[in-house]
Amino acid sequence: MRVVYLNCLQAPPDLTGEAVLAAWPTLAEVPAALSRAALEVDVVVAAGAEAMLRRDGVTYWFAPGGPGGVAEAVANCRPDVVHQQSFHFGRHTRALHERLESERPVGEMLAEMFYRGVAEKRGHFPTIDDDYRATQLVLEARRSHREGRRLAVSIKL
Repeated sequence: MRVVYLNCLQAPPDLTGEAVLAAWPTLAEVPAALSRAALEVDVVVAAGAEAMLRRDGVTYWFAPGGPGGVAEAVANCRPDVVHQQSFHFGRHTRALHERLESERPVGEMLAEMFYRGVAEKRGHFPTIDDDYRATQLVLEARRSHREGRRLAVSIKL
């Protein structure tokens, strides 16, 4: 299964890719853990200049061009699942949705449904129930990938 870990917060323009990963350690640690769990992982980071680096089994894509550039970089990775860090980047989420509309793998659709449901609850902070729903989404995405077909999933938000 191919996972794209999406970070829409613009990387500081004066830092190299390695320096960004050193400044934001979870941007390296979480995807590396996913890679060790036998997932194919790409990380897309909003950036001022295009760059790529590979580390700990993870490919990092630094994508310029705002929301459209980030969405294009994600689409080029051909993900089964997209995990977007933060709920505060609506333009990026919309651009990603429009770019992947015709290629909508079940994992991306489910993750989007979950994020939209949580984000619409103003002032809502994720709870253990949200974590449980997110886990359900991931398990269904894995099942979809394993069976090679799209699955209808109903998860109450």
